[in-house]
Formats: sequence, C-alpha cells, structure tokens
Amino acid sequence: MGSTIAESYIRLVFRTSRVLRDPPDIDAKLFAQHPQIFAMWHDSYQELLRVKGCRQVSDSASLAEAALMLLGDDGARMTMQANAEAAIATMSGALDRTVLELERFLPPREATA
Repeated sequence: MGSTIAESYIRLVFRTSRVLRDPPDIDAKLFAQHPQIFAMWHDSYQELLRVKGCRQVSDSASLAEAALMLLGDDGARMTMQANAEAAIATMSGALDRTVLELERFLPPREATA
C-alpha cells in the first residue's frame, strides 16, 4: 500500500507542477551526447502488484477502503508486507549493475603512483 500511496503522491506532484529545463534544449543535448540507461519505477510497481505486495487504488474512496481493510486485517497486512519485501529483495542490486554498465563507457583509469 505504501508504494501505491507514493505513486499517487508522485502523480499528484507531477500533475500540479511545472517542469523547467535550463537550458531549454537540455534533453536534446543529453540524448545526443551521452549513453542513457533508464530505470522505470513502473516495472517495480508492476512486480509489486503481480506478487500482491501492494494494492492499486484509483481514487480516495478505494484508498480509504484499502487502508481500512489492511488496518483491520493483520494477516492480510502481514502477507502483503512479506510479498513486498520478497519482491524488493529480488530487485536489489540495480545500482551496482548500473555502475558496471556505465563503466564500459568511461575511459580507462590512469595508474596512480
């Protein structure tokens, strides 16, 4: 449920904020000159949903319903938590894997004396 709440909050911030780019053509410059590795939170959410480690809500009523259900059912809450922890454990290590991939594009390190 925490992931779903976080997702809803991020969507709210995105919908109610204005993205400023300085300089305005920064995306074009970055994409043209640098390799890009993208990590999508979407995949993490999909995995949590798949293993029932979170519950998707679409509005305030379904959020309230989910919260009340989980607050009133310790077993369901503990099962969801265990499912989420197991899913997250399988996703760990992304930073290390990303750094290894990025290092392929860096010049060799100079030997130090």
